[in-house]
Amino acid sequence: MALDGNAGYFHHLMKLTKRLKSVEEGEARRIEFCSMLEECAHSETAESRDTAMMDLMKCANFFPNVEDKIYFFEFCLEQRSLKYIKLIEARNFNIHQFRFIDGRSAVHYMVDLLDREYNGLSVYKSKTLKILEYFLENPRENYSDDHGYSYLHAACMSNSVTRVNLLLSQGVDVNLDSFKYSALHIAAQYRHLDVVQILLEHKANPNQPDHELSTPLHSLARLCVCHCTNIIRCCDKRKPVDKIIQLLMEYGANIEARNRDGDHPLDLAVSRFDVQLVESLLKHGASLDSLNEDKMFGAEFTSTALKNYPLPLNIIEMVQLLQSAGFEMSLETRLRMLKCWIKVRGNDTDHLIPEMTGK
Repeated sequence: MALDGNAGYFHHLMKLTKRLKSVEEGEARRIEFCSMLEECAHSETAESRDTAMMDLMKCANFFPNVEDKIYFFEFCLEQRSLKYIKLIEARNFNIHQFRFIDGRSAVHYMVDLLDREYNGLSVYKSKTLKILEYFLENPRENYSDDHGYSYLHAACMSNSVTRVNLLLSQGVDVNLDSFKYSALHIAAQYRHLDVVQILLEHKANPNQPDHELSTPLHSLARLCVCHCTNIIRCCDKRKPVDKIIQLLMEYGANIEARNRDGDHPLDLAVSRFDVQLVESLLKHGASLDSLNEDKMFGAEFTSTALKNYPLPLNIIEMVQLLQSAGFEMSLETRLRMLKCWIKVRGNDTDHLIPEMTGK
């Protein structure tokens, strides 16, 4: 017979209390409670049981320390359980002021998870996005963690146009340099055209250097697999870049800027074999004269990039593009190209092996 209302609540409360009492205090009890949370998260539990769970979490007899609540919140973030994150927040836990032991905020942590999920398969990807959207839903301020990562950075990464506008309307500095990358660097890296335009319209500096002295134009060369939630296979789709380069140039971006390693945006684009980006940079005036041949075929690629991008084909197309633009490679560079092509080609069956990530 189904129980609901107060009867259902007390039934679950007594049952769960008995279960917790059977476990020793401390770490073992925390682990048991997390097991209970996980069971609830993966089943259609009654609201009365959820309420009982949260009341037990607040119970000082079971969990007397603030560290207990932090432990449970971290667990809910790791499990991408938005339902319990909301319930914990409703128990007067400040999810925005929370910091991990390494100084990251919950938003920074979720973005790092999402960034890894950009570069691999994950059944959690869509859940991670929903949690990130919840944190950014109506921020009262531009919360920033110990690394300087703020909600503006997260909104730019997740392409949350509404949140970017909201934060800027609150007076947030568009050129905030607290983090190693500016908001514009992040928007450019993930090729979010609308966000790039909004930032530039609010006077973002198109030549602002990051911690590597790279500009937003350099950021376009950073690899990131497309932002899809397909858990069956990855794709190598890259969002169009031409309009972003045009915008940055219109607002004064220096296409020949060098980073601390002496690389131009074109150098990085060529080394990543990003044919579309190279073509667009050349179209907008990037010079081949200073292209560094020594670095053209020396980049290291992650296993995910090797599996998700047709790099052997990209090398061929990139070389053809450069030759059509009048660039002539030395014999030594051609030999490096062949070695690189053999390396990234790898085993003919490597691309068939999926790379599933559970976290």
